[in-house]
Amino acid sequence: MTEPARITFSVGYTKNMGDFNSLRIDVGVEDSVRPGEDLNAAADRIYTFVSDQLVARIKEETEG
Repeated sequence: MTEPARITFSVGYTKNMGDFNSLRIDVGVEDSVRPGEDLNAAADRIYTFVSDQLVARIKEETEG
């Protein structure tokens, strides 16, 4: 049996914090195409998850 395709997305963000300091946050995940899902749908799902996580982590670090 053929293994499902694997997709990896990694996104990152660097924020200038002033005074020659910066904050770097990277989020990445690898997942498989799920049954009933095509490659494009899987890529959209995984990218949405990763980018949502990145936004949440940026807010945690800069607002909290």
